[in-house]
Amino acid sequence: EEACIIGAAHLGWRGAQAGLVKSVLATMQQLGAELSKIKAAIGPAIAQDSYEVGPEFHKMFLTDNKLNDKHFIAIPNRQKFLFDLTGYIETNLNDIGISQIDKINVDTFTSTDLFFSSRQAKHTGEKDFGRNLSVITISK
Repeated sequence: EEACIIGAAHLGWRGAQAGLVKSVLATMQQLGAELSKIKAAIGPAIAQDSYEVGPEFHKMFLTDNKLNDKHFIAIPNRQKFLFDLTGYIETNLNDIGISQIDKINVDTFTSTDLFFSSRQAKHTGEKDFGRNLSVITISK
């Protein structure tokens, strides 16, 4: 018998770094979910090509774990990096034991016809931006 439990989290880098992936999965397990049966989906989210960060951001993630360097691409001659948020979350899921992961590879920063993006709004100088809503259901 399936537990029919859904966990959902809207994660930016702060939530991901703070361990919300682990927290959501722990809560799901407390409610009766079996870790080996959990399937995960990631995204849509800002893509690495759109996610420019400074050296202090990079250093913060390396301080947590030197292996986090694999989620960064250095931008030559700029002392900046491109961060792979969805890759970081996927690694967190794998480390906990989740191997069934679907990634929805849609960049919310560049897909302005489909999504609102706080980062994109700041980049273009907009004073405000729309809101997104997601719904997850279980069909029996």
